Amino acid sequence: MMMIAYVVDVEYYDLPRLFHLDDWEECAARRGRYCLGTFDLMPHQNDRLYSVIQHLSADRYRFNHTRIHRGLCLPSSCAHVRDPSPRAHFSACVNHMTRDQYGLETNLTELQYCRIAGDTQPVDRWDLTFLYVTGLLLLANIVGTTYHLMASKDGTLIKQLVAWSVVDNWRRLTVNHSNGGDARLSALKPLQGMKALTLVLVVMAHSVLAYHLTYLYNPRFFEQSSHHILSAYMQNGTSIVQTFIMVSSFLLAYNLLLHAADNPKKQLSLKMFPRCLLHRIAR
Repeated sequence: MMMIAYVVDVEYYDLPRLFHLDDWEECAARRGRYCLGTFDLMPHQNDRLYSVIQHLSADRYRFNHTRIHRGLCLPSSCAHVRDPSPRAHFSACVNHMTRDQYGLETNLTELQYCRIAGDTQPVDRWDLTFLYVTGLLLLANIVGTTYHLMASKDGTLIKQLVAWSVVDNWRRLTVNHSNGGDARLSALKPLQGMKALTLVLVVMAHSVLAYHLTYLYNPRFFEQSSHHILSAYMQNGTSIVQTFIMVSSFLLAYNLLLHAADNPKKQLSLKMFPRCLLHRIAR
């Protein structure tokens, strides 16, 4: 068993590196062109190595090693390769390096960019959309909080504005219904505790997910960690999210029953569904 594991480890480090990035600062200082892209490996002279790569990539707990990612500084990384087109130069450079070192060929499938120091990326409509939406939400918080602080406490407050108040939302978040509050809401404490613990798991899962979306120096560590029993919580996160749907459904039914108890003259009907749906989307 130890011999098999040793051979697997040796074969693993004989594979082309999944990620390789030249130093951007050095490339910028040399006024080079930095190209970043994704390549698919193809068999050439080393069919055995390509078979090993396909075998490892078939494991659901491993990265796809048939697709490599490269960031190279041109022309210093491939001074012997000449091509007027940056894309063709980058593609030929990676193909030449991979063929000489591993006996495999590459095909450029996605070119993220080829840029030199000082190049600026234009602002697109998605950037502007994010900016406008973020600014609108921030403005709503400022207006709602200002209105809540300056409005008379004796008068009737506009609920639509108070809903955006940071002060009021913090009060509602930290309120203790046990001390003279509504006992019906106090009974939901265990449920709120379960939601808090589940949110901690959600934050942890998304923190780990960020490592799988970037270029790693040692992807082997994350592949081995994926086989750990605790990783099951991260890999089956979609199942945990189902608890939020169940809790939301329960709270919707519970709030409807509270509404019916507080307003006996108003009967529950399907007419309330659009309002409940809009309220849920707004939250």
